[in-house]
Amino acid sequence: MQHQPLRGLDSLAVARLCMASPLLHKQSTTSLPLMAALCFREGMRTNHKEMIEILNTFEKDEGFFAQIAKYFGESRQVYQFGVSKAGYNTIKRIFQSRPFENLSQSNYRYFWSYGCGTDEEFYLSIQYEQDRNVKTLQIKADKDLGSNLRWFIDIKKPNEIEHLEIKT
Repeated sequence: MQHQPLRGLDSLAVARLCMASPLLHKQSTTSLPLMAALCFREGMRTNHKEMIEILNTFEKDEGFFAQIAKYFGESRQVYQFGVSKAGYNTIKRIFQSRPFENLSQSNYRYFWSYGCGTDEEFYLSIQYEQDRNVKTLQIKADKDLGSNLRWFIDIKKPNEIEHLEIKT
């Protein structure tokens, strides 16, 4: 079977397709990193309002937590939720990757595009941004973290998750 890139789909459509389709991630003969590369248009800046921004991860009181941002219309909300140690380590790896030369002192921003894979081999596609530079990398990841990020994408009303919101 010959695999073709998924053209004409925005990042949210690709996320839903890759995470929901057992045909894409369980029965494919294509390796998962290659499949992930086929699913995303490299170097394209995607609308942040359609994506989850990964802001922080930390350990507190023997638990692990992540902080993300999500848009509802024009309103940007920040949320905090518990993650496993594997999820914490995945986010740390995301933050440690530096895909651009260190010519700029600007901070990086990290956006989750989608995830796909199996329980044994799962990847998140992370859009890295620094100044005008954009690059997407596939990061081997904890599937539960990918499921949590997908869950946030599917939420349509902020009152559904107000108990997780951090007031800034």
